[in-house]
Amino acid sequence: MSVETVTNLFANAVLTAAVSGFGILLFRSDSVVKKWPAVGHFALKASLVAVSAGSLGNCLTLSTPPFTEILLNVGLAGLFSWAVWFHIRLLNLKNGPTSKHRKGGNGRNAGQVAANR
Repeated sequence: MSVETVTNLFANAVLTAAVSGFGILLFRSDSVVKKWPAVGHFALKASLVAVSAGSLGNCLTLSTPPFTEILLNVGLAGLFSWAVWFHIRLLNLKNGPTSKHRKGGNGRNAGQVAANR
């Protein structure tokens, strides 16, 4: 296998896992996304499923796409990996949100958490 194929395979494997994890975080039982109108809720869910299924399909076919597509896949894998890390830290799933993310915190980060508005 060429370096490009291995890079694309790794990027798509990370992308599949990260988008799946992001979807789980967004659609957990107490998520703000559950309160959205049905059309927005469904559009987001369908988009995440499409990205995850497409990246899994790319893993299974072991294709070697053009360099720009490999770069896009690497970028998306990094973006969704960061989003999962950020939301896990933001939500602090073990102990609930940290004090700076609760209502009535120090106020410095008040605009960062739409869920607490």
